[in-house]
Amino acid sequence: MLISNANLVSGGKFTKVLHFDSKAIVEEYIDTIGVPATHVIPGGFFNYLPYFLKPTSPDAKSYKFCAPFPITTKLPIFCVNEDTGKYVKAILLNREKVLGKQVYIAENHYSLIDIVKALKEVGGLDVVAEEIDDATYRKNLAAAGAPDFFIEDMSDNMKFMQTYGYFSEKQAEEGREVSRSTLESVSLMSLT
Repeated sequence: MLISNANLVSGGKFTKVLHFDSKAIVEEYIDTIGVPATHVIPGGFFNYLPYFLKPTSPDAKSYKFCAPFPITTKLPIFCVNEDTGKYVKAILLNREKVLGKQVYIAENHYSLIDIVKALKEVGGLDVVAEEIDDATYRKNLAAAGAPDFFIEDMSDNMKFMQTYGYFSEKQAEEGREVSRSTLESVSLMSLT
């Protein structure tokens, strides 16, 4: 299933999630022409999380972690810099096991509450989680300099994920298992 095709999955309700739909179109094309492939389905990027932090005032050292969905919603998240390579390596080293499949990349599923807790405990930040409405979310993106097409994309994306989800914790665990099996096989090879 082309899980990332928001337009298709939603029956045309969400048509502006270009960064999902374009990837799904490429995946479908690759499958149609018969090129042997494994498709990587990434979760949300840890690297983008600072864009959700808003200072409580111009001089404040306190922040709100704002998103247009309930703060208890859990989403699959991973670190692009640290995780992408290990998953791609795992796919290459386990070709027969994953060929023709989707491999989901997520270090774990986190809610805004989980993220705020980590920012407090690890980062020492004074931060609270806050659900905002779509209009405020759009305004925040515009204030950060996002172009209109991106604002439309992200707004529809957030609504799509609230309605249909993205990928499950089970799918993320299956992806982590592919990654772990590579680490185990590399460790075994170094012992022989």
